[in-house]
Amino acid sequence: MSEAIIAVKGEGAGVSRCIIYGNDGGEVDFLNGIYSIHYYEDLLEDCVRATIILVDSVGTIKGTTALDGLPIVGQEKVELTINDNNNNAKSVVLFVNSVKPYFNDTNRQMITLDLVSKEYIINEQVRVRTRYDGKISDHIDKILKDVIKTQKKINLEQTINTYNFLGNNKKPFYTCRWLSKKSVPTTGGGLGKTA
Repeated sequence: MSEAIIAVKGEGAGVSRCIIYGNDGGEVDFLNGIYSIHYYEDLLEDCVRATIILVDSVGTIKGTTALDGLPIVGQEKVELTINDNNNNAKSVVLFVNSVKPYFNDTNRQMITLDLVSKEYIINEQVRVRTRYDGKISDHIDKILKDVIKTQKKINLEQTINTYNFLGNNKKPFYTCRWLSKKSVPTTGGGLGKTA
């Protein structure tokens, strides 16, 4: 597991871009409203995640808070650029998965946004429904490209074994994790000679 926790007030580290786009139009630049941000990349997670706590003041948009003015209800696009202590910038586009109130006052409030990749949002909306015959690595490639419809580059290790199955209306990421337990890589000696 690898986790990167970014402190906004860090020496050289921080966020240089944080824009939230409303589903019905409009946008808010929250660069100066970030209280804290946690950015996660984990081998055991299905996607990249980030958790941001924002200070949302009255007058941010349309004379009200961004939570009410955009509004922020879920699936809004968020553009983030995060810098590390070596001045390396990582730009990501994530989407709001959930919104939780953190603190509420008459003139301002603090909200927590759980951000996930586009593929995570799509995974919750689509299902694997067809029959797959052949190599497991080909199945995973087809699920990611045809069911989730990702445009991202897929770095997939080829498998030596075949496995035929029906999708049974399961979520794509669940199906990929289930198939990965049954796969044998082409490297490492072949069938019966790998862990």
